[in-house]
Amino acid sequence: LAKIKSNSINVRVAKKNENIVTLDEYKQKLNSDNLLICDGNTPIAIAGIIGGNNSGVDKNTKDILIESAYFDPINIRKSSKSLGISTEASRRFERDTDINMLIPALNKLALLIQDVGGGEISSKFFDIYDNDFQSFDSNGLLFSHMLRTIFFNINKCNDFLGTDISLNEVKKIFNILSIDCKNKDGKLICIIPSFRNDLHRDVDLYEEVARVYGYDRIPSNLNFKFSSSSLITDNNVIEDKIRNILSNNGFNEHYSNSLYSEKETLFSNNKPIKIINPLSKDMEFVRNSLVPGMLKTLSYNEKRKCDFLKYYEIGSINVLSDKKYNSATENRGLCLGYLGSEIVSWKGKQSFSIYDVKGDLSMLIHNLGLNNINYKVESDSNESDFNLSILIGKNKIGNIIGLDNKIKKEYDISSDIIICNIDFNQLKTLYDKMKITYKKIVPYPSINRDIAILVHSDVKHSQIVATIFESGSNLLKEVNLFDIYEDENLDKNTKSMAYSLEFQSSDRTLTIKEIDKEMILIIKNLKTKLKAKQ
Repeated sequence: LAKIKSNSINVRVAKKNENIVTLDEYKQKLNSDNLLICDGNTPIAIAGIIGGNNSGVDKNTKDILIESAYFDPINIRKSSKSLGISTEASRRFERDTDINMLIPALNKLALLIQDVGGGEISSKFFDIYDNDFQSFDSNGLLFSHMLRTIFFNINKCNDFLGTDISLNEVKKIFNILSIDCKNKDGKLICIIPSFRNDLHRDVDLYEEVARVYGYDRIPSNLNFKFSSSSLITDNNVIEDKIRNILSNNGFNEHYSNSLYSEKETLFSNNKPIKIINPLSKDMEFVRNSLVPGMLKTLSYNEKRKCDFLKYYEIGSINVLSDKKYNSATENRGLCLGYLGSEIVSWKGKQSFSIYDVKGDLSMLIHNLGLNNINYKVESDSNESDFNLSILIGKNKIGNIIGLDNKIKKEYDISSDIIICNIDFNQLKTLYDKMKITYKKIVPYPSINRDIAILVHSDVKHSQIVATIFESGSNLLKEVNLFDIYEDENLDKNTKSMAYSLEFQSSDRTLTIKEIDKEMILIIKNLKTKLKAKQ
């Protein structure tokens, strides 16, 4: 008390860049979010967190000033985190305390000090608590530090919990929890004790009822009601689908570090974002491409005797905008990485090439419900053996790149590398625009017929399929090639091609006569248009 020079206590917020030396003899730099206890205008404590060194107890102390206070928990939490100080006081105040326990706590402390250290308790007592202070909670109900009132409806509670609890049983539960309640027109007016700062709404009381009643006593129900407004669009549904598709087709998912060195950012033409306080030179930039991370993991696994790998990664990339100064853009990306040119299995060795990669991409796009995937050769690049654009219709969604020896040498890779870099945002835009259609399942059986024809070697498969569909009616559903035969015993420049044709009607069972009629017309047109022989 002798160190309080002004003989007055003032509570205020700190000034910008104001300093205080705390009890741990550390100089703290304050900001306007910090609350101070002051000797007049001189800070002697950071409210609710730690005292100042200039007012601490020492060996010459004879009189002690005891302060018992209530502080806003949000303010204490913010101050504690911004200053990096966690004390017994801050941990208690930031979890909220009971404002009505200030005087009992003050008296208890004074008695403890007297019991341990002796001394006389002063008769002077100052209370600046405004008993008329009132505010409103989130439901617009009148809130007082002395009393908080919540209206409780037993019917709404039972509907919410799926229970059939009686009003008398609820009253017993509230009595156990020290919640006073009065019955008014079938509803309870609940007066919340001051030490239960977590109870603000009627649903909070529903939770208390369920907790005390017993979760195990609440019956399961297959039916439930909910508001349609609670449904939200799942923006990550396409990511989950892609993960399932790729993982089910031999790919392993990879997560790379999102921080790159300056050298790794050169792989993309997008301008990278530099971190102000990087941990090291190797983590100086936020990644602007997924490719370097993919190459590092392929290199890592190749050194551990992995001859063939199929990896994928879905992640965010960040780039600086050229249009707006100091503005950054975050995009999602999908990267597929292939290592090796041969697949070794129980069947033996099988070659792996760009055509297999295109097959994987076609499979992925088809399973997403999109169609019309095609590819376009890009101009020669110094960084790749080949570069193909991936197109869906006329929209470019990414590239397939075969990396050259220079890049492989930088990442210490000896095997063949193929990288697919896909703009996830562009793919998602096309996916969101897609209209989902459903076809009714046909209950009638299908009939298959096979035909084998001899045609000139110059005749293409697509020409034969087109002719078959043109000749058939709407009963013809599918045409599949299942055999090609070329031999010196056949006529020169001649090949044999065998097809399976599927016929089906959506409203009846087909007869043999109908199928024979279809087949006669198809064979006739193949002979006429393509000079085919049977």
